[in-house]
Amino acid sequence: MQQLELIVVQLEEAKALIEKERVAHLRLAFILLDRVTELILHRTVQAELMGPRAAARVVVHVQAAGGPWKHKGSC
Repeated sequence: MQQLELIVVQLEEAKALIEKERVAHLRLAFILLDRVTELILHRTVQAELMGPRAAARVVVHVQAAGGPWKHKGSC
């Protein structure tokens, strides 16, 4: 929930900066928008990687490879 609030605040601040229509303010707005994009991407990737479907895919791949003990050089 805190992350969502952070995204909303940054979007609101970016909007306020854009409305000033000065180059320096536009640059700051761009930085904020870039940060929001990173937060959303991080949240999306984290949800995908940590979700139950991702864990199930890892198990399937390990089983398909014959288990972790089948690697070269292991006992």
